[in-house]
Amino acid sequence: MEEWLNTYGVHLIYLMILLASLNEIAVIILTVSALAYKYDQISLPTLIVIASVGSTCINQILFLIGRKYGPRLIEKRPRLKESSTKVFNYLQNHGTLFILGFRFVIGRKASPIIIGASGFAVKRFTILNALGAVIWAAVYGSVGYLIGYYFADRIEEAITSLGDYQRDIFIGVVIIAALIGLRIYYKKRTED
Repeated sequence: MEEWLNTYGVHLIYLMILLASLNEIAVIILTVSALAYKYDQISLPTLIVIASVGSTCINQILFLIGRKYGPRLIEKRPRLKESSTKVFNYLQNHGTLFILGFRFVIGRKASPIIIGASGFAVKRFTILNALGAVIWAAVYGSVGYLIGYYFADRIEEAITSLGDYQRDIFIGVVIIAALIGLRIYYKKRTED
């Protein structure tokens, strides 16, 4: 792994963290944070800042989309409409806590759109969104670092051994993607 870091540089790792945080893929944050324990080239504070920025940006964009197009989007999409009732209730009863914590729950991608559609104040959302992103990144970064403290050697061995099975992993990913695609296709076809 150290050879890989020296060859490609830590910047590629940070780019991966940014892309993962745009989708709030916590497992990547956890994994890289675990590796940060063992490799000095990966800075945990930098990782947390990058993940916070990515998460803040994507949720701010989704919120603004919700402000502008939210009611129409909610009406056109039954699943979003179903989620909106729950989100509106959480927002009314626990507004601040909900915005700070929606990244940790299922359906988190719909939440900022629905919050935007609710007419929630932009300035207040922006502040809570940024704070929530920092909390999210710090929690996953810290947990990952602790995992690294206890399991860094095993994680590195697993990543290294993946190279031996690249062809098998690729075939598996293609099969899984094809099955998911077929499921979506048939689901859409039965809905029409």
